[in-house]
Amino acid sequence: MFDKPIPAFELLERVVGVQCATLLRWMLFLPLSLVIGVVVFVIIVLLAKNSGDEDMAGMGGLVAGFIGGICSVFAGLAIAPRHTGTVALITAIADVALAGTFVYWARSSDEGGLFIASIIAGGVYSFSALTVAVSFVKLSRQERSR
Repeated sequence: MFDKPIPAFELLERVVGVQCATLLRWMLFLPLSLVIGVVVFVIIVLLAKNSGDEDMAGMGGLVAGFIGGICSVFAGLAIAPRHTGTVALITAIADVALAGTFVYWARSSDEGGLFIASIIAGGVYSFSALTVAVSFVKLSRQERSR
C-alpha cells in the first residue's frame, strides 16, 4: 500500500542521496505525523464549532478525534520508509501519549467542560490510532509470512 514513494521523497533522494534521505525520513516521521494528526483534529473541530449547529459542534470532537488519529498513523506510514508494522505501532503509542498529555493539561486548567471533552476526544483519537496501527501490524505480518 505504501510501497510507492511520494514524489517529494524521490526528489529528496536525488538531491541528498538515498541514505541521507532515509535518515531524514526516519527522523521526521514521528514529529510530522503527530503535527498532521493534531492539525486535522483542530481543523475538524473548528469546522464543527463554526457550523452553527449545536449537535454538529458536539459531535465534532468525536469525529475529529477519530479522523485525527487515523490521519496521524497514515502520515507516519507515508513518511517513514518501510517497516509498516513498527512505524504504525510507534506512531500509535506516541498518539496515546499525546492524547494523555492533552487530557492532563485540560485537567490542570480547572475547566470541567474542557476536561470531559478532552477525555472523550483524546480517547477516540487514541482508540482510532491504535486500531489502525494494529491493523497494519497484522497486515505486515501476513505479508511477511507469504
